[in-house]
This record gives sequence, C-alpha cells and structure tokens, in this order.
Amino acid sequence: MMAPGQNWGEIFVCGYQGFNPPTEFIALLKAYHPGGVIFFERNIPSPKVLQAQIIHLSKLVNYPLFFMIDQEGGRVNRIKKEFPVFPGNKFYGDKQDFKAAKEAYRVTAAELRKLGINVNLAPVVDVVRDSSNYMAERSFGSDSELVAQFTKTAVEAIHSAGIFSCAKHFPGIGNLEQDPHEVLPVNWQSAEEFRSKDFVPFLAAIKAGVELVMTTHVKCPSLDATEPATFSGKVTRDILRKELKFEGLIISDDMEMGGIAGNFEINSACEKAFLAGHDLLLICHSIEKQGQVLEHFAKKIASGEIPQDRLQNSLDRIKHYKKRLVQNVAV
Repeated sequence: MMAPGQNWGEIFVCGYQGFNPPTEFIALLKAYHPGGVIFFERNIPSPKVLQAQIIHLSKLVNYPLFFMIDQEGGRVNRIKKEFPVFPGNKFYGDKQDFKAAKEAYRVTAAELRKLGINVNLAPVVDVVRDSSNYMAERSFGSDSELVAQFTKTAVEAIHSAGIFSCAKHFPGIGNLEQDPHEVLPVNWQSAEEFRSKDFVPFLAAIKAGVELVMTTHVKCPSLDATEPATFSGKVTRDILRKELKFEGLIISDDMEMGGIAGNFEINSACEKAFLAGHDLLLICHSIEKQGQVLEHFAKKIASGEIPQDRLQNSLDRIKHYKKRLVQNVAV
C-alpha cells in the first residue's frame, strides 16, 4: 500500500507484456501511482494499438504519466511497422551528416508525439573505441567531439517536436566488450579518460537542455572503488550533478537487466539506486517484481529508512518536468 499522503510511486517507470495493459498492471497503477510507462516491441503490433494503450492508461489515472520508448534508429526501434524507420547513429557519424541526423530525430519525435509518447530514450551518446564494439551501430563514433556535436543536434531535434530526450548510458560504455544486459562489466579506464572522452557528449547534451540522463550497470573503479554506477552517489551526485551541472532527471537503466538482476536482490538494488541519487527507476518487464519493489518501498518510506527529504527532492524534480510536458493532442 501507499505510504500515507504520498505520491512516491512516481519515482518508478514500469512496463508490461502484451498489446493491452493487464488487469494486474492496472491494479498496480491505481494502487501505487508509478510515474511512467515504458513500451517495447512486445506492446506494439501497430502505432494505432500503441496510441490506444496510451489513451487508455491516461484515462485510468488523474495525474500525468511519462510515456517512454527507445526509438533510437537502427536495430533499437520498438515501433517496427507503419512508422518512419531511420538508420542507427553510426550511419550519420560515418558520413558526418548532421542534416540527415537532425531530420531523422525530428521526424521520429514528431511521429512519437502524435501517438502520445512524450519521452524518447535517445540519443545514445556513448563514444565507442572501435567498430567491433557491440554498441558501434548505436553510437555516433569514436571521436568524442564529433559525438558531442551529433548529441547536440539530436537533442535539439527531439525538442523541436515537443517531447523529452534522454542521453545514455552514463558514465559511458563505449569501450566495453561485455553488455550490461547480460553481466555487470568493469570499465577499467582512468577517471581522466572518462572526463576527456566519455563525459564530453553528456556535457553537450546537458548544455543543449536534455531532460533525462540514463545511467548504466557498470563498475568504474576509477570513479567509485566500491559501488557500480547504478548504486554510486559519486557518479550521480558528485559527477553528474555537481561536476557536470545536470539539473534534470536521472533515470536508471532497467533494474531487471542481467548486470543487476544476476548479482543483486531487486528490492535492495532499487533502494540503493534511489538513495544514490536516481530520480526514476526503470522496472521494465515483471509486474510481480514491480509490485514487490513498490511494497518494499512503501515499508521503507513508512519506517523512515528512505528519508522524506531524499524522496521529496526527486518528487519535486519529477513534478517540475511533468509541468513542462507539452500536452499531446492525441491524448
């Protein structure tokens, strides 16, 4: 149950299976008031079906929801049919074609907005080190300054269509061979290399007004000797907030990914991620796990183990950004 007098469930963004929100998900939505819903290919046989789900979900609650999707271009496109499809970031980076990248991100965002999506979890701003990296197609390239220029272009293009953007994956996974979807990788590079390479595009995104930054599940001993980035206040508060001056929403990557789920119990993992400084926590797949985590948070908030001032800080930030959302004519 909700802690008394609180809308604290807004710190969660949840997903579900199928083309309609299941009864269990609707019950969770009404009981805990999560702040957003994320959609995947599994939810989208067509754009019209996605739009219908968004309209339905909006009518179930009396507060605005973030409706999120990963529509990056290339291999990460959740809407596959009856929707403009563009190449991945590598295509534009290789050609240094800023005009084409701008148009792709603008058109994508405009079409998403028509459906009711108000957050595109893009662009990927990781700086890859070589073309064999598993992130290569999703990245604008290996030159941090060039990636930064494309990042600015993409963020501004998304904004021009009236929806929110998200720079990912902080603090950077462009030099990794292992995927956080599967394992918890270790990024052994120096803090100096992070700052001179990986942080450069994130800083460009922040200066361009990006609303969200997504962290990722990776250990970075040069930045935090003990905790992975997901649990690290050094990464979120000290670097992202204080050093890079990011004032927007810090969102976790999916807390059900292998990098976390394979190594940590989900209740404590979500609690640690929130206490480290994340404003939004993604739980993308299991309604059972979502309910379990939300119930855990209800108890921790009621007991004071999750401090009220920490909670209010994120809730105020979420409220601020939801006020800025452009009302979508489709909803």
